[in-house]
Amino acid sequence: MIRINLNKKEYSELIKKISNLNLSESLEWKIKNAKEFDTSKKQLATKNANKAKIEKSKEKIQNAINMLQLEGREINAKNIALTAGMSIITVKKYMKHITSSEDDGYRKTRK
Repeated sequence: MIRINLNKKEYSELIKKISNLNLSESLEWKIKNAKEFDTSKKQLATKNANKAKIEKSKEKIQNAINMLQLEGREINAKNIALTAGMSIITVKKYMKHITSSEDDGYRKTRK
């Protein structure tokens, strides 16, 4: 499958040129009956879904940090990942955003 993005002017010019070409009927029909679609809606939906997923991950990490503090356990990526039920890579990816914010007061500890 090939997808070509054309603006309306380019599409109109292509339709005009098709009549001069010797295309197969099916290809000509596909070009003439191409549906216009707006990728911005799809991109916006994807962006919003990703944003929600990131926020959910950060919330899980924050909850795991709180649990570890209550239990008096060491706060590190491995313990957070086990407590939150996430991969260590995901925890490391988002933990820098959580631990670097100054208003939460949490710091990553190592022994």
